[in-house]
Amino acid sequence: MRKEPVQAMSKETPLDLQIMEPFQRIAWGLHDIANATGLSMGFLRNEVRAGRLSVRRFGRRVLVRDEDLKSYLDRGSERSRSINLPSDDRDPTNRPD
Repeated sequence: MRKEPVQAMSKETPLDLQIMEPFQRIAWGLHDIANATGLSMGFLRNEVRAGRLSVRRFGRRVLVRDEDLKSYLDRGSERSRSINLPSDDRDPTNRPD
């Protein structure tokens, strides 16, 4: 089999065939966030209702700005902060029965 040489793309190459640079997302839909993070839609809706996840509404569309999503993920939900996780410095003999 003889391979043809690869030709460089010219200015006449149709736009849909040119390699497009990836773009940075500036906003996410709740469904997009659920898919990207593994959080459920119900949980995300509850966080929006409670005011812990900031959204912008455009008609029926609900979007979360990328900065707001990153800030939310850095903070975590209030529920996760209220759960008492055992620390390594606790005395294991002092457990409630």
